[in-house]
Amino acid sequence: MYLTPVIVSEHLGKKTLTGTMSLKDIASQIQHGSISVNPDAQRSLGADQTQTTKYLLSTNEIGKSKRMQSFCNFMNRILRNIQNGKVDEGFLGCIQLIVDENNEGLTLKIVEPEKDEKLSHSVALLFESMGKVQQLAVMKADPGFGKEYAQIGDGQGRSVGFYHWYNSFLNQKAALQKLIQKKEKKAEDTGNEQLLLNQLLSLEPLLNEVFDHTRVSFMIYAKNVDENGNVQGLGIDAQRRLYIEGNALNSQASTEQIMKYENYSPIILDLIDIRSEIEWMAPKFIEEDAKSIGKSSVKVFTLSAVAKAHCWAICNHDKPIEKVSDEMIVDVEDRTTFVRNFWKKIDSIFGEIWIEHDDDKKDRTAYLKDMRDNKRCVLFQNIFLQALGQTCYRLGRHAGWDKEYDFAILDKLSPSKVNYNAFDEDCDQWNSIWTDALMKANQSGGFAFNNVTDSITKTRNKLVELLELAQSEQSAEEQASFEFE
Repeated sequence: MYLTPVIVSEHLGKKTLTGTMSLKDIASQIQHGSISVNPDAQRSLGADQTQTTKYLLSTNEIGKSKRMQSFCNFMNRILRNIQNGKVDEGFLGCIQLIVDENNEGLTLKIVEPEKDEKLSHSVALLFESMGKVQQLAVMKADPGFGKEYAQIGDGQGRSVGFYHWYNSFLNQKAALQKLIQKKEKKAEDTGNEQLLLNQLLSLEPLLNEVFDHTRVSFMIYAKNVDENGNVQGLGIDAQRRLYIEGNALNSQASTEQIMKYENYSPIILDLIDIRSEIEWMAPKFIEEDAKSIGKSSVKVFTLSAVAKAHCWAICNHDKPIEKVSDEMIVDVEDRTTFVRNFWKKIDSIFGEIWIEHDDDKKDRTAYLKDMRDNKRCVLFQNIFLQALGQTCYRLGRHAGWDKEYDFAILDKLSPSKVNYNAFDEDCDQWNSIWTDALMKANQSGGFAFNNVTDSITKTRNKLVELLELAQSEQSAEEQASFEFE
């Protein structure tokens, strides 16, 4: 059970509980899981996003996280600075938490002076200054063994970091003590180890004091507080939104994370529905947690590339979140059927190539390496996917976004009719169609993919050319877009 004073306030229709926790309190609650990280609302601290932060903690793998190693190094420096009287570093900010809608372990006892109680001047002044919408309360967190009362929205690295920092200090001390004991039995010199141990022992009282006395501000978001003081929580969408607003909007999360948890953009919401119908768009084949595809990855495209391609297809720009507007909502409603049918046709043409060997990771990794590194196949480039989105927009304008449009014209893009490999190993030759469109020459005399907007436009123009979509069949506005984009 955890008790602490808080100020209860109103916050854009929600309730907030504001207070401070000691580092000891935070570390203890991380250790026991009473505050935790919802893996469905934000990314893990590990490099492998399939390994949740909870898993990393339970298996003691958290120390392998580069972020944790960096945090511990930072805090060690802060500790030495404090020992030497320097306090111009170390500003830990505020941790933002959110109460889950299934919470049953968080309650408030509102502190109210009795009407017939005579208060001292200072206490009376305190209650008078609280204003209309603030209340002083004692927060009681008693979620039950192994359960959490709040999820971390912003401050995961710091919260888990405090726990790991103290734990790693104790582990380092224990390891040195064991090593010294082992060497002493063998009558070996322990001078270096004893020096390191003495340094740790000299810091340990200060470390304990820091954990006991240092307090970090927290803000807990909740939906409401009922008349009995029970705190009502918020759902998964709110938890994701807190992560986005607390992290992504200050560039601490990747574009992929914003796309993954966005709930307001009509483009993203429409894409979510479409992804459930098209196999290669499923999470199994799309990188949702990083901004690039790793060499050993079995994914085809990044989530941001898919979202941008879908936005190009409907709105003719690649800002599905930044340019949300009433016009975008109307465009999605009017054009989604046409665009959805376009992607389904694309799936019938390229889908098998994109999901080849999906049942065997070893074979798939080798296959993707051959397609990307040896053949330089443009079908596996985010640029190509976005060019397809732009091509869809051109077709949509040409067809008036006809919901019954026959996409047979796209058969002209079939791999049986078009060579999408930019390099032929057998002939040691480059395919000028693609080197001109989306590549640039390198110093070794070959070519490398050029990930710029101009490459998307040139690739789109090549696809439109392959479709033989005559300029005369396009509107004047459409022709101008080809000339000036």
